[in-house]
Amino acid sequence: MKIALLFFPLAIFLGCSGQQSTVSGVVTLDGKPLDRGAVSFHAVGGGPTAVGQIDSSGHYALKVGEEHGLPLGEYVVTVVASEDPLPGDGFESPTPGDLITPARYGSTQTSDLKKTVASGDNHIDLELTSS
Repeated sequence: MKIALLFFPLAIFLGCSGQQSTVSGVVTLDGKPLDRGAVSFHAVGGGPTAVGQIDSSGHYALKVGEEHGLPLGEYVVTVVASEDPLPGDGFESPTPGDLITPARYGSTQTSDLKKTVASGDNHIDLELTSS
């Protein structure tokens, strides 16, 4: 009986936490892997935004805060990558680098990237185009 009482709160926590999935993939622009930037998955019905940094080979893996995994569902995807910032002259802050990715991919209002996150591990490649 005492053992059952110990596991009951854990069972409630796991049951209420919802199903989580992992998402990773490769980001390309015009067929070539991006070597920098960030990918964000924005839940269509509201909820936490998952973010992943793009590494030098174009690979990303999403996290919500410090945790890998995100809820199942429909997402609008944004991708932003820019050149390295230009250094300031000592009195001014560095100037942000020019965008590498087309601006339309940087906003949930204009991005045409819509993805579904299913149960388990999801490999979702993102193929961006300049035109």
